[in-house]
Amino acid sequence: MNNKLVSGVDEAGRGSIIGPLVIACVTADKKIIRKFSKLGVKDSKKVTPKNREILSKIIMEESQHVSITRLSEKKIDKAVRLRKEFAKKKNYYPGNKIIGLNELEANSIAKMMNKLKSNSIYVDSCDVNPERFKQRIINRIDTRMKIYSRHKADERYIIVAAA
Repeated sequence: MNNKLVSGVDEAGRGSIIGPLVIACVTADKKIIRKFSKLGVKDSKKVTPKNREILSKIIMEESQHVSITRLSEKKIDKAVRLRKEFAKKKNYYPGNKIIGLNELEANSIAKMMNKLKSNSIYVDSCDVNPERFKQRIINRIDTRMKIYSRHKADERYIIVAAA
């Protein structure tokens, strides 16, 4: 693992009605992260569409690693349906079942993290409880790295904004 590499994860499209859930992970060293900051990388909602296009090309070229996962509307619907069934009947689901959208996202992030060589990762938490979301990820990874799960991480950390 490289102590100098930092990763950030963010998602877009949390509802199956409007399309898929897309999760991106960007890994870069601190020098490149400073460069991103100077170039104006920030939360994508605060950047014009034209600048988003320009910055995305730079991020793709300059980053050590970029990973993008697309979760279909079908997968989202299944996870949400299982969560509703679980809440209604309190059924037990085996450990390999993904129940709920947060669990689906945590599982996808863990799969991305298992392929990384960074020492730390910053995650924009989708759960109202960022520590719980962090634990969901930790329960599914097979590598050791420092995980920071925060609300509005895309506003706080350049590497998450880059994702």
